[in-house]
Amino acid sequence: MDMREQDRLAGWTPERLEGFGKSPLVLPHGFESHELFSDSALARLIEKLERDDYYVNTMDITTHDPRSRREGIIDGLSGEQVLKAVRNGRIWILILQAAARDRRYHELLEEIYAAIERRMPQFRTTHRK
Repeated sequence: MDMREQDRLAGWTPERLEGFGKSPLVLPHGFESHELFSDSALARLIEKLERDDYYVNTMDITTHDPRSRREGIIDGLSGEQVLKAVRNGRIWILILQAAARDRRYHELLEEIYAAIERRMPQFRTTHRK
């Protein structure tokens, strides 16, 4: 992991990590600026997804009533079309299998877990996703 990657976890100080496993933590990471999370990379990833790889939802945007929430599919849409719908506030998408569909996301995931383990030697995982 290069210096930029290490800096992404710079806010993970021992003091901030004290509550790990005891209460929810909000920790800064900086991965939102990683190239794999650019719109073009996400559009390409979305186009590789199979139906079991994601959840896509919509809700009445005028009332935001949770009872109006609906599950959908993105078959037949380009990745850019999906991102445009997300940007316009009509849908949101949860990608479950990025690492299974694109090796670069798998490598990044492994780097992230390795960085966490360096900061927290007691941290171990059985399922990395």
